[in-house]
Amino acid sequence: MSVSQEYRLAKSLVWSDQEFSLADFVKRYELPQVVLVVDGYCGVNERTTFSSGLILTLHSLHTTSKIVCQVPHSNAVVVPTSCPLKAEVIPMDCRDTIVTAYQLSTTCQQIKYVRVMEAGSTCNNNSLETLKTNDILQIKKNDSKNSVIRCKNLTTAQDVSILIDSTAVFVPLLDSNTYNLAEIQNKFGLPAKVRFLDKKAEKKLRSVPGKRQPSTYLSDLGQMTAIEEIQESDVIVTTTCSDFEEKLCLNVPTTLDIRITVAEGFLRGDETYQKVVKTLDKQLSRTNLEAFDDLDVYEHMDAVEKKMEDMAKDLSVEDASPDILKHARGHLARVE
Repeated sequence: MSVSQEYRLAKSLVWSDQEFSLADFVKRYELPQVVLVVDGYCGVNERTTFSSGLILTLHSLHTTSKIVCQVPHSNAVVVPTSCPLKAEVIPMDCRDTIVTAYQLSTTCQQIKYVRVMEAGSTCNNNSLETLKTNDILQIKKNDSKNSVIRCKNLTTAQDVSILIDSTAVFVPLLDSNTYNLAEIQNKFGLPAKVRFLDKKAEKKLRSVPGKRQPSTYLSDLGQMTAIEEIQESDVIVTTTCSDFEEKLCLNVPTTLDIRITVAEGFLRGDETYQKVVKTLDKQLSRTNLEAFDDLDVYEHMDAVEKKMEDMAKDLSVEDASPDILKHARGHLARVE
């Protein structure tokens, strides 16, 4: 079937007056489907720009899970749930981001694990000579009689005693291990206070040949609150055009602010409509790929799916949209 025949086939459909947002439609109905853009949208690229009157074939839906993280003194970022980078977990009820030995012996006795942030002076405490920055300590006993905190240095497997008036500074921890975001969600639930520390590992993991270095590293953001998991979805779309070389295949965010309508045959379950959908959905896989070589878009279904697989593996840190930020902050306020 030539593209002009494909176009005529799509144009033969009788469109209904029933309108949907793109997000609502793909949530309610199985794909593939053929739709008509009623209210278009002018975005920043091909993925987000669609004019009214354009006929689209919606082929399949791809969903990625991400976690919204509130950054102190800033807005929020979204991070893929599949991000393998490890983070330490900080008690949610601990308002202090750092604590002293005196606090551990008085107001913060519920804390059982800490990371050494600063070893402090050793002039009045020989035990501090065995401590190094980032050592993980398990607090065994608050020995008020001898004015020391007895700990197990889990990094060196040594027993240490820290004077209550020590100048050392610590980061409170929920336990001694580090976890990726999916593990944190499963083990502790959300919201959770976390901090990514290993910038060297992050640089190695996020280094992609031919791509610019990331502008934001998780390990630079300090302590953050992982608030909730969200689902971001893209739909694979092809345009139906009279000119073969104008046919595009794109992955489009379902949140795109366009209104679409469906054919009367869709509402009636008409066999003719179903044949049109099957024809347009299969047409893409039979397309001559060479015809797309000069297009600055994702040319073919295989290419789009490969691109979306790469996007799923992408560890990019993105700023949360105003809507996502508002919802996440509301959720955090309700659960705190």
